[in-house]
Amino acid sequence: QDYLKDESKRFTEIQLPLSDVLYDPKKVGDQLPVELVWELNSLIKQIYPEENNALENTGSVVRLIVDFGDKERWAQIWAAEIIDPISGEVFSSAFWVERPDIPGGFFTADGESIERTFWTNPLSYRRISRGVGSVRAASKKVAPTKNGAKPAAAPKPNYRTHMGIDYSAPTGTPVFSVATGKVVHRGYSGAFGNLIILEHPGNYRTYYAHLSAYNTELELGNEVRRGFEIGYVGSTGRSTGPHLHFELRKDGIYLDPYSTKNELDLWNMRDSDSGLLTREILLLGTPILKE
Repeated sequence: QDYLKDESKRFTEIQLPLSDVLYDPKKVGDQLPVELVWELNSLIKQIYPEENNALENTGSVVRLIVDFGDKERWAQIWAAEIIDPISGEVFSSAFWVERPDIPGGFFTADGESIERTFWTNPLSYRRISRGVGSVRAASKKVAPTKNGAKPAAAPKPNYRTHMGIDYSAPTGTPVFSVATGKVVHRGYSGAFGNLIILEHPGNYRTYYAHLSAYNTELELGNEVRRGFEIGYVGSTGRSTGPHLHFELRKDGIYLDPYSTKNELDLWNMRDSDSGLLTREILLLGTPILKE
């Protein structure tokens, strides 16, 4: 269609059964790059309208506008809509907004961000084994006394701040990049064990620690896309069991991605973003039906 043409992007329209997107990723994988399958599944689950909780049983489809990319740019989902293929009614939708100064993000047509979920899901985890807060550090043992002298008072427990989110998962569980970025560290790093650090636009960095192994294709300096498999859960470094230690930092300062106090520009619609979203809706969304 003419409205999908763009000099810098090669858009393709695809329609997939909603049931396949939600429950049978292998079928979707025949038509999309693997990293887009992971992203699409997460995206659709977030925009799935709760008031219509059985759309997958009604023949509803997911309409996608996709740029499959090339050697110069990553593949990217630009629009995703859950629609009725007969009437064309749009039940829910999300659009990708490319931002020059910070990582791009998905927003609904109403301007609601979907990004926080992506930035807090680097793997399929069993549970979050430890959040952000105080951790009790082991106290030094009190040396035995001689001649019946009273022992010195036991030292008070030493509490230190635990920065990061620990996702408990079996060894070998794949770990994915939460956003497109550059590999600025890949190697062993003390208490972190095997560590990967990705650098993202806007002075953001994400940390993936205690890995058992790295993706063999991953090298220092590589650019990786969101959803790229970068490593595997382990228990290297200072660790009490298999888990992924994940951190989000900006300008070197740790940010708790689960805190409602952190209204980051990563997952908020800025004034400068609203015009970009409107453009994508007009260019890539299903045309409004006339009665």
